Amino acid sequence: MLESLAGGKRDVRAEPELVRALGVRQLTASIVNVTIGAGIFVLPAAVAASLGAAAPAAYLVCALAIGTLGGLLPAIRAARLPVTLALRAA
Repeated sequence: MLESLAGGKRDVRAEPELVRALGVRQLTASIVNVTIGAGIFVLPAAVAASLGAAAPAAYLVCALAIGTLGGLLPAIRAARLPVTLALRAA
């Protein structure tokens, strides 16, 4: 609150109040976000610290493995489908 210079009286203007806008869903999403963020940023940093100079090589090997599996596994599953999923000319 502000005090006026004349007479030391307090100003009666209301201060803004905080609005409680987080519900259960928003709070749950925030907790999940923090948990996933810790897993994405903290865990790789801990692994890189333990690997030392080999960390860049390990990063490249993991990127290659994930990239290969990320492209290969959906292709294998699509090959097992009895019909093609492409649009057919009528």
